[in-house]
Amino acid sequence: MTPAGPDRIITTKVKGGLFASSSRLVLVDARTGKEKPVADKTRAVECRYDEKSVVVCWRRPGATGGAHQVFALDAPSGELLWQLPDEAAGRVAPTVTAVRHGRVYASTGSGPVVLDARGGEDIELQPGVVPVAVNEYAALAAVRKTGSGSGSRAAGDLWEMTLHHARG
Repeated sequence: MTPAGPDRIITTKVKGGLFASSSRLVLVDARTGKEKPVADKTRAVECRYDEKSVVVCWRRPGATGGAHQVFALDAPSGELLWQLPDEAAGRVAPTVTAVRHGRVYASTGSGPVVLDARGGEDIELQPGVVPVAVNEYAALAAVRKTGSGSGSRAAGDLWEMTLHHARG
């Protein structure tokens, strides 16, 4: 369950118990309990509200079956705004790390990226870091200090949390 505005939440509604054959992502009016199904989406693994008007959701391969996917919803209506990957445009689904005030902070095989939450377009292709938390003052990022250098995480890696000025 994730906030989707001042009076809404987004959650997965499951029918049939723990090993359900049916699940659906729904937008719920917290005051009335009225539910609205969200596009054709089922079981998003994680969603984040940007504290303005967009909810960004993602699922990773194997987590719910199917491929890695990122999509954004208009928080008031639940309408699908965009989704990645977009093979026609040659765009991959990034790994989302944070969402705040119209920005989606993520990483790809090519490095960090910042996307526009409402349109999905790249805002910044080389932000330098991939923050894991962002507020109006700063971004918190994990930076590898020592380790394998192979690009993948290893048991011997040493990471440091760094604070960066927030730009958005």
